[in-house]
Amino acid sequence: MIMGRDAERTRAAADRIGREAGTENVAFLLADLSSQAEVRRVAREFKERYSRLDVLVNNAGAIFTRRETTADGFERTWP
Repeated sequence: MIMGRDAERTRAAADRIGREAGTENVAFLLADLSSQAEVRRVAREFKERYSRLDVLVNNAGAIFTRRETTADGFERTWP
């Protein structure tokens, strides 16, 4: 199972992972994790679908050339 914020790119990544792993069973969830409300929503959705989480790999990052904040008021790039 993977997670992303862009439906088309996340679906394509899940398909690619499935092909390389030899399975069609790669699920995905969509969420913009810069929003605390989205974090809570997708956590609830995950818990509804799955009974446990065995491994978590975080791969996220961005650099913004000017100060930007999320909907919750957090700075998007930490100095």
